[in-house]
Amino acid sequence: MIKVKIFRFKENSFSLFEIEKDIKDNTKVLEILNDIKREKDDSIKFMQNCSHGICGSCAMKINGKPALACKSSVKELIEKDGEIILEPLNKNYANGDLTVDFSPFIESFKQIPDYIIPDKNIKKDKSFNEKNNEKSIENSDNCIRCGICFYSCPVIKNKQSFLGPSTASKNFRFLKDFREPQKQDKNRRLKISNELSWSCLKCYKCTEFCPREVDPFSKIEKTHSMIINQTDYKSVGVSHAKDMAKQIGKKGIFDELKLAMVSIGPFKSMKFAPYGIKQVLTLNYRILKKPKNYKEIKKLLESSDE
Repeated sequence: MIKVKIFRFKENSFSLFEIEKDIKDNTKVLEILNDIKREKDDSIKFMQNCSHGICGSCAMKINGKPALACKSSVKELIEKDGEIILEPLNKNYANGDLTVDFSPFIESFKQIPDYIIPDKNIKKDKSFNEKNNEKSIENSDNCIRCGICFYSCPVIKNKQSFLGPSTASKNFRFLKDFREPQKQDKNRRLKISNELSWSCLKCYKCTEFCPREVDPFSKIEKTHSMIINQTDYKSVGVSHAKDMAKQIGKKGIFDELKLAMVSIGPFKSMKFAPYGIKQVLTLNYRILKKPKNYKEIKKLLESSDE
């Protein structure tokens, strides 16, 4: 007997279904969902298409973690948790039992030029190598736009001016493509990233849950490095990164107060004054001292610059 709890959009609560089925090693959650819809309740709303982890349409939360229903093993879930709990990827965007409104996700891709502006002479250049180009863009093209990274990102809800993990990864893919060599085109993409990617909280959820191992977080980090090292763009993110590296290089630690002063300016920093006063009054602070292993920290910083 398999116990499955499914979130119901209209009732804003879970319904429990019990279904008799022989669980095999290759039995997936999507198969169980279809059985429930066919045998128990045909009103359950979810999406499916290829059933092979290629289209990404069956993405949902399974036992609290975003995943593809067609790739999630029922046997493993039951052995670990004893039941299966299904929810939409993000209830704030839910428009059905196990579905979400994909409009914000699709709109995020409109923030970047989603095409290559190639050099007409690229085919005449014998130095161009297709395999090297594929290696350069890493595995960005593996993205199936399932929305898992987007709806798992804590920034999306509060920040409209953010590319989102999948879009940032796609922008990185074009930045590294040899077939778009024009500096003005690269700078245009870096400018977009400078304006719309520094809100990343580095929570790593996009990489943790990506079913195709695209690793959007590393693409965002590498894009930030390109912005800092290849342009003279100014932004809170650039100032924050440069000053933090500068402070760590000098003392092996960084002062958050000084960091805020440099990143957002002295006047805007004043909004944090109540928090600072509270820290002092509750003695919840510490005097900053140069760490004993400062030389090791400095070596790590220098190696990261390389």
